[in-house]
Amino acid sequence: KLNINTDKYNILIVIPERVEKLFLSNILRWAFKIHHFLSISFIYNSLAATYYYGIKTALVVDIGESGSRVTPVAENHGVFFDFIKNNEISGYLISKYISNFVKIDESYIDYILIQDYKEMNSYVSLDVDKNIKIYSECNGLMKPYKIPYTNIYIDPKSEILSHEIFFQPEFLAHMPGNFFKQNIISLSQLIFEAVSSCPIDLRKQFFDNIILIGGVSNCINFSQRLKKELLHILKEKNYSENTNINIKKLTMSHISSYLGGTKYSKILYHNKNKWVTSHEYHASNKNQIIQKLLMWANIL
Repeated sequence: KLNINTDKYNILIVIPERVEKLFLSNILRWAFKIHHFLSISFIYNSLAATYYYGIKTALVVDIGESGSRVTPVAENHGVFFDFIKNNEISGYLISKYISNFVKIDESYIDYILIQDYKEMNSYVSLDVDKNIKIYSECNGLMKPYKIPYTNIYIDPKSEILSHEIFFQPEFLAHMPGNFFKQNIISLSQLIFEAVSSCPIDLRKQFFDNIILIGGVSNCINFSQRLKKELLHILKEKNYSENTNINIKKLTMSHISSYLGGTKYSKILYHNKNKWVTSHEYHASNKNQIIQKLLMWANIL
């Protein structure tokens, strides 16, 4: 429950591309029966991200804590729901991977500290074999990174290997637990498959406008490594040499959907047709209300 008087406010909610009606029903009930907002509107997560970047046709690559999702978005069409690709490799697994190899002077490992380190300080290797070789030749001379004000030390080798799960999913087999599955593919392959499933006239545009969002997008070298892997796939598939790979990452990309939603709300405020009012909610069929909101959520 919000500790503010909400009966004079409209609320715009950024929603995932695949969401259950029960969740939306609960959101509407929360907005109108608990908080009494004036009106409500939705926008899809990937569409809000493209609005923040100022691009109308783009491939939104969301690398979040719970999984990876690749969503094609096109001008005059919105989200291509049938071509969305997901896999289970996530920021959480990177943190889990690092946690298994940390040097620590106490039994409890604060997951939030590991997560913050991963997003703010960790880096992705551009040549993992070379980095591992250098690490091995140094024979322990490379000092582990100490998270300030804690007794947690990050092993450099585990940091290098942890991000490889996005590009070589078989590295998940090194982790305790049943995280590795035979059908998991790399992020670069996931992107290629998503683009290949889209209309042929849009494919070059998608490759030229790849947007990174989510916490892992902040990792140093991530966009460079992803570009390298995608170029390798295109070469293997004998793709047109005129195809450009352009990966975009703005400041604060990890919250780009929130920032895009904030930016969009200033324009949306004056478009009364895209809002469902409290009166309309109470007087109309709830399923029709949800369908109307979902339609508007995919139109900028």
